Amino acid sequence: MVGGGAPDRGKCTIEVVVDGAAEVEIRGDQGVLRNLSGNPPQWRRFECTGLLPSNPAEFRFAGVDGRGRQDLVRAARLNGPPNSDSIGRGMKVNKEEMLGMLVAIELYLKRDHAADWKEWERRVKIIADSVSNVPTLTTDVEIPPIANHVPHLNIRWDQNRVKLSPLEVMKQLRDGDPSIEANPGTDKNELMIGVWMLQPGEAEIVARRLRAVLKSA
Repeated sequence: MVGGGAPDRGKCTIEVVVDGAAEVEIRGDQGVLRNLSGNPPQWRRFECTGLLPSNPAEFRFAGVDGRGRQDLVRAARLNGPPNSDSIGRGMKVNKEEMLGMLVAIELYLKRDHAADWKEWERRVKIIADSVSNVPTLTTDVEIPPIANHVPHLNIRWDQNRVKLSPLEVMKQLRDGDPSIEANPGTDKNELMIGVWMLQPGEAEIVARRLRAVLKSA
């Protein structure tokens, strides 16, 4: 607080005890500090460098960040209204998203990752085996080094013998019933099948549909 609008009229240092965090409400020249629970904080220190003005109307709220850095308070205001395209706006997270992330982490830590990997390999083998007797067809397993670091099945064939391109097979799988979406890594040379998001029993469905499409060529 700065009395009379001038630092030499009474500058005060205030320390309070809060329940982990506090909320500061600023309205014009006035500031209110309270715990997030809504209760007033417990005062620990209130030291002033000079006499305070007798008229409360002469107080001016300067604003602090806990260390007397008013420049940080001013900088933070740039990320609030009316600057809606600021960092603060884009980084907002509500309580539902925080709880969702917490549950996701808890579920991830409880999973048997070795069993998951073994299941993905089983699914890849089911699909690869289903088309193993298609003329000229070859398969290999790819594990991307970073994103989606799980087994993917790559399938290639001589398009002069099997008269369909990987992109055409991809479209037939998508347009069929049930609709099956191949990995977007599919191109004119190879068909890529991802298995890690399949539900139990769906690898067998993919295997049957893929075999039917390739056998029809």
